[in-house]
Amino acid sequence: MKEIKQEIISIKRSVDSLDGQIISYLKSNPLKLDVDFSDIVIDTLKVHWLPFVVSSIGIRDEELRRIGIWAINQLEAQASLIRGVFGIPSQVVGAVVPSPITAQDVNSMNSPNLSTGVEPSEKGEEVTEEYDYERGLIPMELTDDMKITNSLCGIHS
Repeated sequence: MKEIKQEIISIKRSVDSLDGQIISYLKSNPLKLDVDFSDIVIDTLKVHWLPFVVSSIGIRDEELRRIGIWAINQLEAQASLIRGVFGIPSQVVGAVVPSPITAQDVNSMNSPNLSTGVEPSEKGEEVTEEYDYERGLIPMELTDDMKITNSLCGIHS
């Protein structure tokens, strides 16, 4: 009998660290969905990396495009969920530079000097930049996953 090869992943983080808190939160099943923790982790990896993986193994053209659109839809649904739950407008205010969030960042979020999303420039001026996210987007039908996410957040379309 042929043995099936498996990839195994193990992640250990201190429960007091930001990563540990994320793991604990997800394991607590916060949305009360019937989804296993390992499936949540794999689904998260898929939406971020599946288009790159299938491209690296030679999948091209319409199939790669279809997978890319699926991943983008999933990521946009998550962004929409974050905006809806935390009252963040869809327009970007301030110059945003993506960087990892550290435990120090989280601790500073409890301080009275919490940023309002408008970053000061080097000269002390406020920088505001608006970006039209909807320009150039193609119309699309909501997937079942997106409809479920919307209903969980009280968003009805």
